[in-house]
Amino acid sequence: MAKSELVVVNADGSGERVLATRELSGGFNSAVAWSPDGKVIATHSRGALLGVVVESGEVKPLVQQPLTLRADFTPYIEWFKDGSGLAVIHKEKIDTNRQLWQVSYPGGDLRRITNDLATYTSLSMTADSKALVAIQREQQSTLWTTPFGVTGPTQQLTKGNNLDGFNGVRWAPDGRIVYTSSASGKPDLWLMNADGSQARPLTDDVTGEFFPTVAPDGRSLVYAANRSGNWNLWRMEMDGSNPRQLMNRVVGVRFDLTPDGRWVVFENQEPLPTKPYKVRSDGSSPTLLTEQPATNPSISPDGKLVVCFSIDPQARQQKVLILPFEGGAPIRTLEAKTMEGYIPLRWTPDGRSLLYVDTRQGSTNLWRLPLDGGAPQQVTPFQRGPARTHLGL
Repeated sequence: MAKSELVVVNADGSGERVLATRELSGGFNSAVAWSPDGKVIATHSRGALLGVVVESGEVKPLVQQPLTLRADFTPYIEWFKDGSGLAVIHKEKIDTNRQLWQVSYPGGDLRRITNDLATYTSLSMTADSKALVAIQREQQSTLWTTPFGVTGPTQQLTKGNNLDGFNGVRWAPDGRIVYTSSASGKPDLWLMNADGSQARPLTDDVTGEFFPTVAPDGRSLVYAANRSGNWNLWRMEMDGSNPRQLMNRVVGVRFDLTPDGRWVVFENQEPLPTKPYKVRSDGSSPTLLTEQPATNPSISPDGKLVVCFSIDPQARQQKVLILPFEGGAPIRTLEAKTMEGYIPLRWTPDGRSLLYVDTRQGSTNLWRLPLDGGAPQQVTPFQRGPARTHLGL
């Protein structure tokens, strides 16, 4: 089985030594930071801020509670000069921005440094630890519509900096649009007409709601929320009434409904690694779809197939898996080198192609991948600008 290793080596390239090894699914992330005395290396793995003792290779948590740290190649862990703690970029909740935090050492107490509306993406500290420098990132998201399969203009439906649709957007059968918006100061579910008129909130909950999916009959919708202390799937009527939890278990926030509305496919994150499951829409016992780790499931228009993303642990490359809805081994595997893997794939209405988000030459657009082996085709005409993060069909 593929492993993730933390390795030290002398400055001249000699003396290479593996300090610690973990399963790849819960492996070490790229951010590492030496303690000032050189005795401990801080790193991050699956929500845990870890300290690796250089002399023995012992791995121990530096803070007891899970931390939602960055998981990319930017620096987000820094030790204070006196070794009294670390500065990290941490996201307190899924619906809050990433802020600067301080973790005491060895106590592991967590204290917030910044408290603003910005998102921080990179962190560094002066040699005397008297000042921090960090990159602030502002996110903007608006909703657009574009004709599918015919030539025509795109139309912008929303304006402002409310992150409209950033955490999900879907069409309802009657032509209205359900989407997320932070116009109220937190991610709520909103409903508007196809031309952007008569927008109104459907929810007003302190925890926020994410990734709505409308039932085929248009009378209810399923969404993700953290109202019970853990992430779970919820269902409510289209007017926002009668919210009810579907399952009593921790799940991911990515899911989809079958065309008949009788089943929900979802990603289950407990235990790791994340795998796709299906469950009846009344919340009965879930069924595993495949033993392969996979995320972001999406159901075909005929309800017979499920497409999702997976990481090949040997090649360390992203793949697209097409699974039978009944469960079992993938019936087809596709390359996904340039696809934005955190954005769910969507099927075209005829079930013959997959829609995905791709950035090429600085422009982010929707692309269509025919399943008959044809070349990918660009769908939207955007020249430059931020990524369109979610697809609603």
